[in-house]
Amino acid sequence: MFRHGWLRMLAAAVCVGALVGVAGAITGLTGSPVARAAAPLVTVAPAAGSVVVVPPGGGSFDIELAGSDDAGSTIGVTVAVDGDLVELCQTTVLADESWSCVLVDPPDFEGPVTVSNGMDSSVLSFGVLHGPTIDGDAGEPGVLTSTITADEPAQTVSGSGHAGAVLRLAFDDGSGCSTTVDAAGLWRCEVLGVPAGAGPFRLVASQAYAAATGYPAAGAPVQFVVDEVPLGPTPSPSPSPTPSPSPTPGPSASPTPSPSPGPSPVATTSPGASTPTISSPGAVTPVTAPPFSAMGPSGDDSAGEGEEPGRDDGVNSGGAAAPRTADAAAVSRGADETSTPVPLDAASLLARSGEDRGAAALPETAPTAPPSGLAALPSLTEIGSRSLGDHARAAVGAFGVILLVLLPGGILESTLAANRDRIRRSAPVRRLARIIAGRGSRRAAVVEQLAASEPGVRLRRRLGVAGTLIAGAAIGAAVVPGAFTGLTGLRWFAVFLAGSAIVCVVPGVVVLFTTAHSGDRARGGFEAQLWLLPLTALTVVASRLGSVAPGFVFGLVVGVALAPGLSRLATARALRTGVVACLFTGVGAWLLSGSLRDFAGAMSATSSDPGSAAAVPLVSLAGGASAAADVLTVVAMAALTGPVVSLLPLRFLDGHELRRTLPRSWAACSFAALITFALVIAPDRDAWDAVAGDLLLWALLAAAVTLLTLATWAYFTFVPERPAPTPTPTPPGDTTPPAYSRPRDAREPAG
Repeated sequence: MFRHGWLRMLAAAVCVGALVGVAGAITGLTGSPVARAAAPLVTVAPAAGSVVVVPPGGGSFDIELAGSDDAGSTIGVTVAVDGDLVELCQTTVLADESWSCVLVDPPDFEGPVTVSNGMDSSVLSFGVLHGPTIDGDAGEPGVLTSTITADEPAQTVSGSGHAGAVLRLAFDDGSGCSTTVDAAGLWRCEVLGVPAGAGPFRLVASQAYAAATGYPAAGAPVQFVVDEVPLGPTPSPSPSPTPSPSPTPGPSASPTPSPSPGPSPVATTSPGASTPTISSPGAVTPVTAPPFSAMGPSGDDSAGEGEEPGRDDGVNSGGAAAPRTADAAAVSRGADETSTPVPLDAASLLARSGEDRGAAALPETAPTAPPSGLAALPSLTEIGSRSLGDHARAAVGAFGVILLVLLPGGILESTLAANRDRIRRSAPVRRLARIIAGRGSRRAAVVEQLAASEPGVRLRRRLGVAGTLIAGAAIGAAVVPGAFTGLTGLRWFAVFLAGSAIVCVVPGVVVLFTTAHSGDRARGGFEAQLWLLPLTALTVVASRLGSVAPGFVFGLVVGVALAPGLSRLATARALRTGVVACLFTGVGAWLLSGSLRDFAGAMSATSSDPGSAAAVPLVSLAGGASAAADVLTVVAMAALTGPVVSLLPLRFLDGHELRRTLPRSWAACSFAALITFALVIAPDRDAWDAVAGDLLLWALLAAAVTLLTLATWAYFTFVPERPAPTPTPTPPGDTTPPAYSRPRDAREPAG
């Protein structure tokens, strides 16, 4: 016991020394403007993972980037286009350390975009895409004459687009064809029949990047003229009624707290320029394509949702305030985009406010999909696009999170766990238990008898597990600033409750199943750890009082208790099974959350016409998928963070037992846990740069947790436990009950 205590003291002392050194280094760096050579901070930029869709019409457009850096630094914005490095803009940081840079008529690119100050750089993951063109008749580029007859019911239409893009060619009724733009930037597509009616018909081509099909860019429409007698109705893949013309609404949705790292999704335009549109999953998207999903029901790349100025970037990552934000709906500055159907000429396609068409504004009750509360975790494509420097920065960030936050919290948690029996025997806890139980009532006696029986024990454990999950979800949801504002709080509570239940139950069921069917055939069950709820509440309160965004949460509230008597090898195998199940749960939740966000974006794009009959159910479906993605994001964050601490080879953690018994399994599990944490959970360098001014506050809060850990350890180590009260013997013939007569719990040691 003494030896274990000094090991804890040594680990805590190492943490304190590291924190003091980090705090001193940060103080020196922040006090010297020359030494603070961090990457430039970007506060205004398109949403991460989005594609800026350039409207047709041939007008100029621009995208604004803005942020802060050291005064006098030169900011350069570059991107790789067809293997060549293209400079998009360049500017100089002003005396107030702010900068802004406008991308005027940038070319098509998928990203990433590099923002550099000459010494370090930030990476933005957004793209730009123009619409494709359709080859028209000679001398009349906006007209295409039909060659379809009864004998030749097909016509090949050609045009140009972005190499490798997925292209959709469609009439107003949804019929058309799909293809892929070849490497030379050309495409050909065969149209089978025309819509019913005399014509002329409007034919629109739209394209999207293969990795972001939820952001289609529509080109200028052409008139499809039928010279012969109109053919009869031909079957179409997805016919839909033509709604009445109406303009789509501008940005009006309320921003939602979003724990996702990244700048705010804002795009600006210069006066008189055409308006670029940033489509965002989870919102009704104004498009200039026909009233159907131009790319079909395929998903889109993950994109950041609406953020608030607090810029809450994740449960385990930091964020700083951004001066400008946008809602989750598509950003449209200066004028509202028009919805279809529209006139056939390209100039009228971008008519503002329904001019020349007499269209009325959409009612305020038009369906909109609720934006996701948690922005998407990085996708496999985004992780693969990071440079070696980005991966190194992520590894350093992961080590910093472990050292500054997770390790001190884990030490405190394990100290409380090791002294749980003493805490339960303490006078304040006994007194509180007597007050709550109401020991003088008959009901309390019945409850005690029920609790002492085997069914009563199971019921008590189940109620404890359910109550702990509910309380933990309520406390954990409060880590997001402004989460409990109106009905939004209920959604956050449900998300955290479902996420915490999944991350606790799924690995636990796997452990119980494998141990029950192993050679030891050990029995076990779920057990609530109510004593960790005060620690969870303490960390949340510290986050909020310190105005740390997004804050942090400690405390594993539900665990698995196995029957005593297991061998060391069986215990190590159970630990290994739990870690592997936790990692698989986290990785699966991460991948599935990205797919659900893609699905939500596709449903939002499909419901781009709020006046259609299918808009409401599609938007509801998109909102449900977005909420499910938030739940899986919480699962991924928790499941991929827990093993990082539990596998540390410290005597009071599970990693010590696993390393001593199964060293190879411990090494493999530790490597997998660190890799997944650094790649998926650890914030990217933009997020760390954004909280550069708050790192000292983070260090101070972590130091406070470490000091609390030292104080807790010192109390339980050096302060002897007071002897428990002994029952006063009752003299013969005296009916007065003893001063303390509660039956001793079988799990409590005597005395």
